[in-house]
Amino acid sequence: MEFEYAIKLALGITALEDIPIMFRDKASDLQNTEELLEYVRSKQWEEIKVNRDNAETSGLPFKDKILDYDMRSAFKLDIAMETAKQVGEGFSIDWTMQDNTVMTLTYSDLLSIPLIAANYSNELHKKARIYRDKIYNETDIKAIAKIKWE
Repeated sequence: MEFEYAIKLALGITALEDIPIMFRDKASDLQNTEELLEYVRSKQWEEIKVNRDNAETSGLPFKDKILDYDMRSAFKLDIAMETAKQVGEGFSIDWTMQDNTVMTLTYSDLLSIPLIAANYSNELHKKARIYRDKIYNETDIKAIAKIKWE
C-alpha cells in the first residue's frame, strides 16, 4: 500500500499529510528511489499487457467489420474452418459480426482467418513492445504514468 501512496505523492495527486500515518514515512522514503521507479514501470507494463490482451480478444478486424474473437467465438470459427476444409470450396456460412450484421463467409474467407488473426496479434504485440521500451527507458515517474495504450 505504501507504494500506491508513494506514487500518488510523486504524481502530486495527494499531499503527504493526507496519507495515513502508518504509510506516511515509507511513502515519503520511497520518493526518488530506484525501487519506486521499478515498481511504477512494472505496474505500467502490466497495464499495457492487460490492454493488449483485451484488444486481442475483443474482436478481429475482418473485411471492414469485426469478428467476435473471444475464446468461445474463436472455437466456433475453428469449427466453421474445419467444416469448410471438409466440404471444400463451395462452402459458405452466414456469420453474425460483432455489430450484429450478418456476413457470408466463404471457404476462402474462413481459411484466411488464422493468418489474419496471427498478423493482428503480432501487430498488437509489436505495439506493446514499443510501449514497454518507452516505459523502461523513461526515468520520470510522471512521464511513465502518462504512457497509455491507445
